[in-house]
Amino acid sequence: MFGEMADMLAEPSSMAGLPGISVPCGFIDGLPIGLDIIGSQYSEAKLLQVAFAYEQSTSWHIKKPKIYKLINEKN
Repeated sequence: MFGEMADMLAEPSSMAGLPGISVPCGFIDGLPIGLDIIGSQYSEAKLLQVAFAYEQSTSWHIKKPKIYKLINEKN
């Protein structure tokens, strides 16, 4: 059962053996969303370069969701 459930929840690219990375790309209803970048086999170095370039050209990776601010203000 667990193996089947894990397969259903896995990214198809992971099941195919393809590398991927997720970077922050915005918010929907105050919750963060990510951009999944999938590469061909053995392209991990290129994926890291692309993800780094994206983060350097945007500011999504430094923004916090509103819920994060609410929780930390109480402490």
